[in-house]
Amino acid sequence: MKLTVDNKIFMGFGAVLALITLMSIDNVIKVGGIAETEHRLTNLRFPTVIAGIEVVDGIHRSLAGLRGYMILGDNPAAARKFMSERQEGWDLIDKAVQQLDVFSMNWTDPKNIEKLDRLKGLVDDFRIAQQAVEEISHSTENVPAVELLLSEVVPQSAKIFASLAAIIEEESILTTNRERKHLLKLVTDSRASFAIGLANIHTFLLTGDSQFEKKFKKKWQDNEASYKQIAMLENLFSNTQAQQWNTYKTLRSEFATIPPNMFKLRKGKDWNVANHWLDTKAAPKASVILDILGEMRASQNILAKSDQQSLEHDSASMKVTMVIGTLITLGLGVLISVWVRRTIKKSSELQGQLLNENRALVSNNLSILEDERKNLSRELHDEMGQLITAIKIDASYLGEHQQSPDTQSAVQDIITLCSQLLTSVQAITNRLRPSTLDQIGLGESLEELVNNWQQRNRSCTYLVELDENINGLNDQVNITLYRLLQEALNNIAKHSRATAVTISLHKNPTTRRMMLRIIDNGVGLDNGYPRTTLGLGVPGMRERTQSIGGDFRIKSAADQGTIVEVTLPFADTEEKIYAHSTSGRS
Repeated sequence: MKLTVDNKIFMGFGAVLALITLMSIDNVIKVGGIAETEHRLTNLRFPTVIAGIEVVDGIHRSLAGLRGYMILGDNPAAARKFMSERQEGWDLIDKAVQQLDVFSMNWTDPKNIEKLDRLKGLVDDFRIAQQAVEEISHSTENVPAVELLLSEVVPQSAKIFASLAAIIEEESILTTNRERKHLLKLVTDSRASFAIGLANIHTFLLTGDSQFEKKFKKKWQDNEASYKQIAMLENLFSNTQAQQWNTYKTLRSEFATIPPNMFKLRKGKDWNVANHWLDTKAAPKASVILDILGEMRASQNILAKSDQQSLEHDSASMKVTMVIGTLITLGLGVLISVWVRRTIKKSSELQGQLLNENRALVSNNLSILEDERKNLSRELHDEMGQLITAIKIDASYLGEHQQSPDTQSAVQDIITLCSQLLTSVQAITNRLRPSTLDQIGLGESLEELVNNWQQRNRSCTYLVELDENINGLNDQVNITLYRLLQEALNNIAKHSRATAVTISLHKNPTTRRMMLRIIDNGVGLDNGYPRTTLGLGVPGMRERTQSIGGDFRIKSAADQGTIVEVTLPFADTEEKIYAHSTSGRS
């Protein structure tokens, strides 16, 4: 009975296992137990504890870097330093969590696995919270009250000061009297109280001291008193002053609603958003993570202690048995490997022989197919062409001797149909066997093929580079090169969305090989047409190439185009090429 390689391997190692089992089942079990225990201790328990410590260290580093950035981040050099420190902390956390993930596959306590799943979610939340704190800490949104100051108070104040300044400036060119002097004083006082009030707002936002809020309210009352007195004398304003006064009233009314909102925002717990988020989002997550790590570390310590006791108990009586079992296993392993190697070598030689025979068969089939196409093309051209021409002659003769309108119309239809039929027959014969290969040679045939594609695909530019000495090759090589280029151009037009294609064909007399290269700037195989959807196109090209001893390579990447490279051995016109043991690479 012939055994397969799998069966031989199975039987060989089965014999090893059976022998070891017979020698000492008890010792083998204990050896396995010792190895497993040692593995748990050295590769699971202790590394798990160390990884947990590294997570803790990473958390502290990331928080320290974040706090430093929040305090000194306005300085670009300091900001880069602390951001780098925070990233180092996160690199340590990510590496340690990945290690814990690997270790968890061998954990024996399901509760620790549940804790790790919860920890990973908390780490993601902690990362998001830290990133949010970093992004907002030195932005205008970090202190909403200041953002309100910059976005609304400052522009409004500038307009208010401009209106009051315009009123005062206009007053300088008007006739002075006692009432106008009083009015000017009120306007000046209004501007002064408004300016001092703004200063108190700025100071309150910086310090949070409520006395500056009280000072602002006092100055606003003064401003309100001045405002009311000016309103009673507004009939003294000139037209220009009246316009500025109306503008001031509108702006002041709009401004009056802003300071209460600013004071409320500044007095809130989240007046500094970064600090608030650090305290309420990032820090609590870190605390829970540290608690979970502490529980996991305690659990691993208990399990490690138990494993150490088991290891000490089992190792005392196993040393001799382990040595004997190892020696026997190594000896049988060497014998089995030699046996299997010889079997594989024989199988490989047989596969190589079958591969060469298969390629020779493919080459012969392709030659027969091309010969049949050539014969069928010639018969269609000769016989159908003659018949169609005879029909046209007969129709022309009938038209010359029958002058009735109906007859003339029918004759003309016959002649037109014959011309169309003759064109279709020529197209069919050309697809079966490109007649140009026999008439004008390989180079001109390839150029004509490319020109035909250029006419059909005008959105793409085709560049052809051919050696001058490529004619006179064996017909097998000619038709192979023609079919390969034909299939490649078809794939490019269908799938690549290319705008430029370069075709080059070179002949190397020294190595006696033809080199065909087709390059396009399309979307590539990954984007344009995945390899699984290529049908028989590319596999057919590879098989056709290898069937006559050639090499086929195709290189492509997403959005970087595709390169098809084919090398074929060439022979004299009458010499036929047979496939040898070669392989294409893609």
